[in-house]
Amino acid sequence: MVDRILMTIAIVTHTYLAAAFVLTDGPAGNPVILKLSTEHGVHESDVPALLVWAIGVAAVVALWIRARGKSES
Repeated sequence: MVDRILMTIAIVTHTYLAAAFVLTDGPAGNPVILKLSTEHGVHESDVPALLVWAIGVAAVVALWIRARGKSES
């Protein structure tokens, strides 16, 4: 149970940090690679933050699944 609480904390904090990085203004002139609306889009500097977030989430999901398998045995 403690492992799952720690994994949940890791996901929440990891997501918060990635969102904070993506939602802040990057360097001036940072090119938009995917326009979502007239005022919003995915900038070039957002890609590393999103990749790191995805890797972190995948690692915690793998740990969660592994922990679930051990508790059912």
